[in-house]
Amino acid sequence: MFRLSGIACSFRRRDGLFRRDGFLVHGTPVSVIPAKETVKKPAIFAWLPRRRIGAVRERTQASHPLIPAHAGIQSFQSLTLEWPKLDTRVRGYERNLAGPIPPSGAALRVTLLRFLRANPIAASLLLVAVVSAVFLALPGIDLWFSELFYRSKGGFWLRRSDALALFRRSNDVLIAAIVAGLLASIAIKLARPERPSPVRPGTVVFLLATLLLGPLLLVNVILKNTWGRPRPVEVDAFGGDAPYVEVWRITDWCADNCSFVSGEASSAMWLVAVALVLPKSVRAPAMVVAVVYALLLSLNRIAFGGHFLSDVLISFALTLLLIAVVHRVVIERPPNRLSNDALEAGLTRLGLALRGRRGRTGTA
Repeated sequence: MFRLSGIACSFRRRDGLFRRDGFLVHGTPVSVIPAKETVKKPAIFAWLPRRRIGAVRERTQASHPLIPAHAGIQSFQSLTLEWPKLDTRVRGYERNLAGPIPPSGAALRVTLLRFLRANPIAASLLLVAVVSAVFLALPGIDLWFSELFYRSKGGFWLRRSDALALFRRSNDVLIAAIVAGLLASIAIKLARPERPSPVRPGTVVFLLATLLLGPLLLVNVILKNTWGRPRPVEVDAFGGDAPYVEVWRITDWCADNCSFVSGEASSAMWLVAVALVLPKSVRAPAMVVAVVYALLLSLNRIAFGGHFLSDVLISFALTLLLIAVVHRVVIERPPNRLSNDALEAGLTRLGLALRGRRGRTGTA
């Protein structure tokens, strides 16, 4: 949302053939077509530099050739405009007479960014495609980046760091604690079915589904056990016997638990899903913390010679794609059976049924 302050004007050509309502904006030059004006009378806007409001009204027509001499300044007011009605170009008064200005390159770039932000599935698919294309076109990036942590005499010497090994294990502890909390929420609900769940059932389904389908099934079961990519420590460039294998190429150089893609990078990036369901007041900081943690943990795996840079980045992209898909299905547009109310009601019925069964067992 853009809020622009300026002077409302009317532009009228000398022969009286048309009239356009305009808006003089202080600061950056802009050309704007407001939403309410797009059909009946496309607006024309011109640039007005920053200056004192009191002096603007008297000096506008004399000092700015973009403003026609017959433009009548009506009043001071503010206007709120939404993209894509904002175009960051000024091409002069005459260019605007035909109607809206086609979007500039900058406008198209901003439109694309807004589209990707509003469509995380498309953004994630694009990220997977771009990262894959980069490493297929420039495979040397993998070897170069891993070589930064390799020494000819000591190999991947950071593997001997106890502190980094402890940091690696922190991921398992964190994931286990979150899963235990989710399962505890279900257990508490079943034990006290008349009360609401500590954690919304839809949230529990979303987090468990993304964890099971992403880091566990897609990454560790399907990709790591099928593609057969050797790890950096197994590649001949770093003292191993296997050749370097490009991304997405299936080989038999590794039987299982292979390099493509990184399971720990995927599980660390899964913490973004946890951040997504937090309250809005802490959601953005939590996402930043989750991404930074995932980057550091993945850098740790690269430093250990366990994964290539491409393993990590493609794992990130695939995990984010799966999170976006499940979020759309479970959180944004859930079917009736997966709605939070339906899940809550189902757990309530199950809890009451279990309580009744326990009561009958105790009486008998």
